[in-house]
Amino acid sequence: MENRFFNDNAIKSIQSPEGKIKFLLQFATLAPSTHNSQPWLFKVNDNSCEIYLDRSKQLPEADKKGRDMYISLGCCIENLLIAARSYGTSPSLELVLKNDFIAVVKFDNLNKKIEIKQKKLLEAIKKRVNLRGFYKKEAIPSELINKLKSYSVNYPLVEFHPIVDEQKRIKIVDLTAKGLRLAYQNRHFRNEMSLWFNSNDSSRKEGIPGYSINLPLIISKIFPIVIKHFNVGKIVSLLNKKSMRTSSLISVFTTKNNTKKEWIEVGMMAERLMLELRTTDIYSAVYVASIEMGQLSEELKQILETKDHVQFLFCSGYADKPNQYVPRFTVEEKLID
Repeated sequence: MENRFFNDNAIKSIQSPEGKIKFLLQFATLAPSTHNSQPWLFKVNDNSCEIYLDRSKQLPEADKKGRDMYISLGCCIENLLIAARSYGTSPSLELVLKNDFIAVVKFDNLNKKIEIKQKKLLEAIKKRVNLRGFYKKEAIPSELINKLKSYSVNYPLVEFHPIVDEQKRIKIVDLTAKGLRLAYQNRHFRNEMSLWFNSNDSSRKEGIPGYSINLPLIISKIFPIVIKHFNVGKIVSLLNKKSMRTSSLISVFTTKNNTKKEWIEVGMMAERLMLELRTTDIYSAVYVASIEMGQLSEELKQILETKDHVQFLFCSGYADKPNQYVPRFTVEEKLID
């Protein structure tokens, strides 16, 4: 989408603090979200930005507890913090979590000249894409995985489980495939999914375009109808299973409790790790069927050998596939008074 390709240096010509915050929010809007629902709203003040939940984007079938919605908000917040730091400001985060009022990010140094201090993660935000495809048979270096582990100190409520052991990965892949089959057995889930699926040539700014899961144009036009009226769970689970099996790393995130604050922090940590991986040409894809469907999360706990709550999961690997970006709403379309 065009807003991924804004001029990184354009902030130099912006005079007002409010305008600079809106510029930084362009990076926040590129965060991943369930079904590309983009459940965030922003209120920009002189030196701060309030972040709100757009509750109309909740998915009652795919995300019954709202967990993935809050994780998506965490990803959005992390992008904003990374962008602010990359431009040399000093952001501070306060989680509010009162009704739909989620957080406040305050910015220092907005009255000074702002320019890029660190570009690597900014580029990763722009290039990040949820890659549902096949990965190369290439292991992720242990040094990089250790680097990912080191970020845990910044997210104290979350435990990161990097799964490289092949037998454990196979069990998690099989569990994910089982979760997808369970999901598509539910006609209410299928109906909801059909509403969020878009044809490749759709101008809609939210939802899942067919090209993001490698569907040709003709198939993408009829796929919502097929999903709604037929149980395609076996096919979907098989395709996703094949994709996940080629990945080199599965990242799982757990927390001691099951609170919204923890969900937000899971999203923040997961996004940071996906971006760090993307800086080294490693793609990632989110899979939460083994967490959201039935009692499968209990089986996932056994695989991880933990009693904590399993909250999020993505797989990663090297790939030659070019980026296929999904549409996004602009910052202006997400502002509230």
